[in-house]
Amino acid sequence: MKIRSQFAALVVLIVAIPLSCVIYFPIYHYFTSSERMLIEESNLIPEVEQSGLSQADVKRLGKLLHNMPADVQTAVFSSTFDVITSNIPELENVETLDYDSFWNFVEDKRFIYQFRTMQTENSNLVIVTRMSHKKAKKTFNATSILIILLFSLVFICVLTVVIVSRTVFKSIELIEKQTQEIAGGNLSTQITTLSKNKNEITSITDSLEKMRLSLEDAQTRRNKFIMGISHDLRTPVAIIKGYTEAISDGMVKPEEMESTLNLISCKTSQLENMIDTLINFMKLDTSDWRDNLKPGSITKLIEDFARDCCITGTVFKKNVTQDVIIKNDIQVPLDPQLVTRCFENLFSNAIRYTKDRGDILIWAREYENELVLKIIDSGEGMSKEDMDHIFDLFYRGTTSRREEGMGIGLSVVKSIITIFNWKIDVESELGNGSTFTITIPKRA
Repeated sequence: MKIRSQFAALVVLIVAIPLSCVIYFPIYHYFTSSERMLIEESNLIPEVEQSGLSQADVKRLGKLLHNMPADVQTAVFSSTFDVITSNIPELENVETLDYDSFWNFVEDKRFIYQFRTMQTENSNLVIVTRMSHKKAKKTFNATSILIILLFSLVFICVLTVVIVSRTVFKSIELIEKQTQEIAGGNLSTQITTLSKNKNEITSITDSLEKMRLSLEDAQTRRNKFIMGISHDLRTPVAIIKGYTEAISDGMVKPEEMESTLNLISCKTSQLENMIDTLINFMKLDTSDWRDNLKPGSITKLIEDFARDCCITGTVFKKNVTQDVIIKNDIQVPLDPQLVTRCFENLFSNAIRYTKDRGDILIWAREYENELVLKIIDSGEGMSKEDMDHIFDLFYRGTTSRREEGMGIGLSVVKSIITIFNWKIDVESELGNGSTFTITIPKRA
């Protein structure tokens, strides 16, 4: 049950408790009052009017008898035990009783008797009412049932309030404790909840858990990034430092000075290029690119890319061919600079790992809902282990470790593909080349 529904139920129950009490008391009063079954045309009243009492006394007594419940038998006696009026069967033909007969009459164990006196102008009247034990018990049972129902409802309301509030507050306390641990730097703390049903708290918990996983992944990537930078920048820095110290110490001969300075300049340029590559990769990790994408011709970009690859292949002594068949000018949201960079990174890898006179094919086709671009090379290929990690930052496969590079190129490709909401797949077998496939939806 959702939190909103739970609190709505709480409000209803909280209102139900006093409302039940308000309803209970009128009902209780109705079942226990003399007005529940009034004798509207009491046969006792005419007899009272003929009893010789004053008009005021007759009116008072008549009002009292008028309000007697139908299941209550009543008799009115004078102070000398004369029967003024009665609807009790035993007194139907009796006009007066002596003292002993009166008390014998009211000691009948089958009934419950009540006595009331009424002062008149000349004397006192004794009003005797009686009810059988069975009818009295029935009235008591009805009242008891009302009381039991009321307390049962109150108990259910209170129990529901306790259960719901306990579940909500315990879940909030648990989430608070877990988020405090995460805020303290312990990103391994999993965010969970006590509730098994889907509600607002479980939704918040799921979102917080996704955020925690993202933070944990970002921390892992940051650590790998720092380690990668430390490893890849250390080599050119060490070479530059070593040669500059050698020059300062006079260990470099004059005839070696020019070559040494050229080496330092080369390593400085390499270091500069590596730093630029890192900066460009970090820029891809932002959402600014996605917000600035505009519709452009992916057809033209693919055709230009395929044509340039054929020219480049001649320079690098590779047999590069193209098989691009795209009949329509397809417009999709893109950034030409990023698209070109993505394609060229994949082609550079194919050039690097394909032997001289090896084959590289640029293949593209148009389908109903998508474009498919493949870059197929006959290079060294990759193992299954390498294929699972080739898009990881700074990862360098077993076949690429002897090559220069920082293991960033394919991470850049993956980031660009993600920005465009495209899809990239790779098929490869060690020693039998690789195929990178980019799937481009026609509609974003």
